[in-house]
Amino acid sequence: MKINYMKKLLLVLLVLIVLSFTLYQKAANQRNAAAQYNLGIMYEKGQGVTQSYVKAAKFYQKAATHGDTSAQNKLGSMYVKGQGVKQNDVKAKELFRKACGGGSEWGCKAYGILNKR
Repeated sequence: MKINYMKKLLLVLLVLIVLSFTLYQKAANQRNAAAQYNLGIMYEKGQGVTQSYVKAAKFYQKAATHGDTSAQNKLGSMYVKGQGVKQNDVKAKELFRKACGGGSEWGCKAYGILNKR
């Protein structure tokens, strides 16, 4: 009985992931920064899609362009590590500066750390 319940639960979870991906894609195509950020998360972590830092960076960039501070921080971190993008501290610092200016405490801390390098 528990196995059937777990299978049903897993199926529901998979359907929700596919549905959320589809809805995020639709909203992202309409320049919705939150949807673009969430697609970045899905690609970065491989949630319901094949993991891809390159695709994650692409969606974080779109959201960052629309002023999403979380996306600016994520993309900045990717530039620091060279994940999905060529390593570039100058671009990372600029993204963290923008995030800081947008009120992100994490962005301010990261910007300060990069300024000390």
